Amino acid sequence: ANQSPGAILFSRDSTTAFVPVNGAQIAVMNVASQQRVALIDSIPSVGWLAISPDGSTLLSPSSGTADLVAINNAGATVAHVPVGAITSGSQLFLEYGGVAVSPDGKRVYVTDFASGVLTAVDTASKTVVYSVPVGDEPVSVVVSPDSSKVYVANSFSNSVTVVDAETFKTKTILIPKQNQGYPSSIAIAPDGKTVYVAVNNLQPDFGRAICWIVSIDTSTNQVSSATR
Repeated sequence: ANQSPGAILFSRDSTTAFVPVNGAQIAVMNVASQQRVALIDSIPSVGWLAISPDGSTLLSPSSGTADLVAINNAGATVAHVPVGAITSGSQLFLEYGGVAVSPDGKRVYVTDFASGVLTAVDTASKTVVYSVPVGDEPVSVVVSPDSSKVYVANSFSNSVTVVDAETFKTKTILIPKQNQGYPSSIAIAPDGKTVYVAVNNLQPDFGRAICWIVSIDTSTNQVSSATR
């Protein structure tokens, strides 16, 4: 893309990559040729990206509208769902929000960086089901393979919040003191047994950057290991 890429999302068949560029565009890349094949500009300000299980719909929180925006593969907008961004002056902080689709395709989860809230959107009705407080400045979210649990990385809380997808009850997992920093992204193993959290080092680091991959055992909700 060569235009200040901010993230990358691959299609379900790994043939296409979607790359947010310039704040308000998504470059569509052919993985095999490594060439841009399209440029989507239908979202006012692109945050993180997610894709529906059937690969037909791209989703992104938009700081330009305080909505979750859904677009089809042709770049046409199919839904705008207000998810309640907090305004600070003229700045909407949803641009730091994460987004994830449940594997069963029934829910989309969006984090609100400013208010510390996780919002669940029903994909059928395109309405907000529930918003639940998580940690301080949540930045990334992932859903378990069975769609029953949602895991949120909280950047300023040094923690991960586990949310029950049905009851919305929460549990906080603290990052051990020796591994603390700023949790910035989160992923889950295909078997759902381990959650992985990328933790950037605390600032200022005076040139001694230390970053961690922290592993969480989902059966115990305990940190099982940390790798520098």
